[in-house]
Amino acid sequence: MNKLLENINNLSNDSTKNIGFGKSTSSKNSRKILLFQELRNQDNQYLEYIDGLIYKDIEFDQLNEINLNDHLNGIIFPDKMIKVDLVESNGFDFVVLHDLNVSSAYLVSEKLTTGFYVEENLDDDTAEILNNISTSFVLINLNNNPKYEKLSGIFDLVKIISKLEKYIFIKLNYLPDPKILSLLHSCGVVAIILDSSVVNESIFKLFDKHLRDIKTDNKNNPLFYPNISESINLVDIDDED
Repeated sequence: MNKLLENINNLSNDSTKNIGFGKSTSSKNSRKILLFQELRNQDNQYLEYIDGLIYKDIEFDQLNEINLNDHLNGIIFPDKMIKVDLVESNGFDFVVLHDLNVSSAYLVSEKLTTGFYVEENLDDDTAEILNNISTSFVLINLNNNPKYEKLSGIFDLVKIISKLEKYIFIKLNYLPDPKILSLLHSCGVVAIILDSSVVNESIFKLFDKHLRDIKTDNKNNPLFYPNISESINLVDIDDED
């Protein structure tokens, strides 16, 4: 299973997992929603508080300059000059697509998990297309920047989620109340992206704490479960070993 999908799968795994050299820890101490940092090359990395990094504005000749770490590593909006095999060979785990002029080979990569970027309400035709191409997640970053403390913001989000059979990532530029993060979890959000250019280290630290404190009782179980069994990026869970 791809590294990103394995991490998403572990969000709902309450069993004790082995980590490292025979050590073990309970997943109850982990984040209930994955946390990603979107950054440019020169940004500080807050690795202590996040699950992964998403690189933005990367040119094709810069890939070899990026020193990837043990976290999840992805590219948002890969330049159309970047060939898929170059991204794969440099060890990236996933890409977020938006420009329809990029290579469709991203959809058939055996090494990369692919997602699609959504910035406005989806019409039914576009939603159907997304459900029928081999992307595993959708990253939602609405132009109207809804505040999810208001019911209107939740309606804007769920209006999109309810049309999709994909994992849901969202992008935020502020720190919601912990109860709102629990609500987003119950709506099916599995990952949150924070942009380094608008969020500082203290916010990453607070997000980390709040995402670990989310209660996962029956009331807060996700309302939406993606049906991505036909995704070419997935293998049978029985084959995880």
